[in-house]
Amino acid sequence: MPSPLNWRACVLAAGLCLATPQAQSQVQSQSLGATLEQAWSNLPETAAFPERLQALGAQLEAAKSWLAGSPALTLGHKTDRFDHAEGAREWELELSAPLPLPGQRERKQTLAEAERSEFERSLALTKWRYAGELREAYWRLRLAEVERRLTQRKQRELAQLSADVKRRLQAGDLANTDLNQALGVEQAARILALQADAGWQQAQREFAVLSGDSALPEGEESPHETATLEQHPALLAALAQVDSARARLDESLGDKRDNPELALALSRERDSDEAAYGNQVSLRLRLPLGSEARNRPRVSAANATLAEAEAAAQSALRRLQGARDNARIELHSSRQIAELAAERAKLARQNSRWLNQAFAQGELDLPGRLRADSEKFEGELALARARLELARAVSRLNQASGALP
Repeated sequence: MPSPLNWRACVLAAGLCLATPQAQSQVQSQSLGATLEQAWSNLPETAAFPERLQALGAQLEAAKSWLAGSPALTLGHKTDRFDHAEGAREWELELSAPLPLPGQRERKQTLAEAERSEFERSLALTKWRYAGELREAYWRLRLAEVERRLTQRKQRELAQLSADVKRRLQAGDLANTDLNQALGVEQAARILALQADAGWQQAQREFAVLSGDSALPEGEESPHETATLEQHPALLAALAQVDSARARLDESLGDKRDNPELALALSRERDSDEAAYGNQVSLRLRLPLGSEARNRPRVSAANATLAEAEAAAQSALRRLQGARDNARIELHSSRQIAELAAERAKLARQNSRWLNQAFAQGELDLPGRLRADSEKFEGELALARARLELARAVSRLNQASGALP
């Protein structure tokens, strides 16, 4: 998923350029969980989090108001100067306010609370997904680091073997073909080491962009699998969408007509220049008429949204259960593979040690020695990979269970 992270890469890469070596050394030994919290605090989602919460809080406060909308102030004036000019005057000042329908205030509060919870759950879901990306980048870097270390060690060992073959060639114990073969295998090992180093640099940069720091955390995760998925961020986010859709439907069903309006007016008027002004106070209540047909489109749309949210929640639960089952299978298989890889590496080391002694005593030809070294390298590389794959399987099971590092 490289493309959705382009904007993150720009922000975090700028931070990497400003990081000092001292700061990097301070976080070198931190855990993966601490790295996640450090990177998460620098993302745009968290920067806008207080403002979004403040906006949702203001929406909730507005829903608690006893008025259905903003009050209005009206000032009016009537006069007969246009045609008679007999001094008739009237001034009117009116204050009006919309009133909530029965239960409307409670429905608006429920909707505002549901939308606030939906936002918080969606933020937790985003963090969980980001943790998954960080975990995968972390283990790709660990694997690339092991391959780099082992291929460099193999290159050094083959360089020593080439030097040994050259000395024995000069002593007359080996032929020129043996030297060419040793040098060819050394060059192949050098190619593998260069490829592994390039892969390690790429994996290191990918992790640095995601984590906000190029240093590699230490340690491995412990299993945090839960019995159920009730607290999984993805499921909670889906259920929060269902709650919001249901609250929006309830609001649509309750708002069958426009809000009534209450108005209080004060007027002063006179009939002629000789007459004194008289004061009047009036109270008006406006009741709009409505029908179910007026609100039917909103209700239909809210019903469709609720049905989609409920179906999405059920689908999310099935996907999460399937992902966790697959993670369990991967963990079980990784344990077995690690055990077999350990036994294979042990046998390959024994054979390599015995055959190296035989080659040094002239009892084994060079191709046999190279085959033994190759089997030893492949066994050790397979063991290192298997152990890291086992640790990664634990992280993937934690991720599938909804647990953060």
